[in-house]
Amino acid sequence: MNEPVQEQFSSPLHEYVAQWIATHDTTWQRLFTQATIANAVSTQVRRGSTPRPGTRRKLADAMGVPRRKLFEVAGYVRPEELEPEDIEITDPEIALFFLGYEWDEFTEAEQDIIRQAVRSALAIRREREAKQEKPDANNAGDLSQT
Repeated sequence: MNEPVQEQFSSPLHEYVAQWIATHDTTWQRLFTQATIANAVSTQVRRGSTPRPGTRRKLADAMGVPRRKLFEVAGYVRPEELEPEDIEITDPEIALFFLGYEWDEFTEAEQDIIRQAVRSALAIRREREAKQEKPDANNAGDLSQT
């Protein structure tokens, strides 16, 4: 009575890729070969390491998933912090952050600062949008007096 051994995942990225491999009837080696990534990197992912942004992009392309999905799974951003995939960021300096080219070059403390800045900007936008949605109470009062 051998029960299947439940695989222990070292990270959310490890779990996500392992589940993708299982549902797509492939292997780690085939996936990483298709992505043109060294097999040693697959071992690192299974041990809990997060691959560099370029490696995550290649992996996402080979898996046929949006690139940003692996950034979400790896914990770089929360899903609600990203705009739709087709958004064009015209400022090249800012685009580098969102596309992940320079992300790994920041320390963990610097990455936290960037996350907080994005969250703060989103909170400010939500407040602005909420104010725009509320009818102006003063104008409503003026209309009733005329």
